[in-house]
Amino acid sequence: MSCFAGCSRMTLAGLFAILLAAASPFAPAAAGQDNSHHGDCSPAHGHRDPALAVPGVPFVSLVTAPRRTDTATIVDAVSESRYAAFLSDTVAAFSSRYTLGSNFQSVSTWVRDRFVQAGAPSVELDPYSYSGKTYYNVVASFPGTAGDGRFVLVGAHYDSTSEMPTTKAPGANDNASGTAALLELASVLRDYSLPHGVRLVAFSGEEQGMKGSGAYVSDLLAAGDGDNMVAAVIMDMLSYDEGGAPSVLLESSSAFQSLLSQVGNIAASYTGLEVRTSQSPFGSDHMPFIQNGLPSLLLIENDWDSYPYYHSSNDALTEQDMATGTEITRLAAAALVDLAATSTVQAE
Repeated sequence: MSCFAGCSRMTLAGLFAILLAAASPFAPAAAGQDNSHHGDCSPAHGHRDPALAVPGVPFVSLVTAPRRTDTATIVDAVSESRYAAFLSDTVAAFSSRYTLGSNFQSVSTWVRDRFVQAGAPSVELDPYSYSGKTYYNVVASFPGTAGDGRFVLVGAHYDSTSEMPTTKAPGANDNASGTAALLELASVLRDYSLPHGVRLVAFSGEEQGMKGSGAYVSDLLAAGDGDNMVAAVIMDMLSYDEGGAPSVLLESSSAFQSLLSQVGNIAASYTGLEVRTSQSPFGSDHMPFIQNGLPSLLLIENDWDSYPYYHSSNDALTEQDMATGTEITRLAAAALVDLAATSTVQAE
């Protein structure tokens, strides 16, 4: 995770909003928070600072809907053993997946090849420039049956960092857990067709300040394709749980409260996750979308800010809870199926 974009400091109004949050299941976690500046997010930090975390608001489902057979079939196809294998392979493949490391071209190629092996029908390395060098996002595309050019984006960053970024940055939770979810979704989607297309995008440069996702959004808008994107669902840090019921934080801006509600109700219908929401977004790949008026939300483990090995060389496979990571992946699967049948997500 990164804190370059959208980090902020809580105001007194934000604290007051938290005290009133119980009055509304969709109230902002800190409605008075100023997201117009970056806060104390110098390159020396370069992460989603846990000190800036605002507790999410418990989600109360307002819609009790029966499980749709098509959605349930895809959700139930998500495999914990396969997810765990993808996560393990991602950590084992490289000692570090640091974007600025000398091996990163090999990392990008490895992710592309894993998408191909998972069964994605179209996979490409999508280049962008940063500091005079070329880096790559990896895009796996699944066509929609409607043929209207509309698509749902599900993304996660595949780079990592630590106190020894070029030599030992296993990044199991941050963010091999999200990369594994993308690969698992690819392995499931290869057997199904949805009305709108699906793009599974593995972003690089997140730890340098959302460089990959920022470039992707810029290219999307420059191509006039922004209106074709129904929504972007971003996954970051999925596989840590302090104990108790598996839980997830859904994070977006107040402009996309309807998207939070839609995905929250999906979680209640198709997963066993305890759901919390926040309308104070910062520090991950949902930010470039939100800042450009494109509907997006983040799926992240609710306990991310207490993970003891955050941006550490000890962010290892042994510290991960595969059941939580798999359940959040199932939420992503259910959300993309629902969104792939949605015409548009309106800003409020």
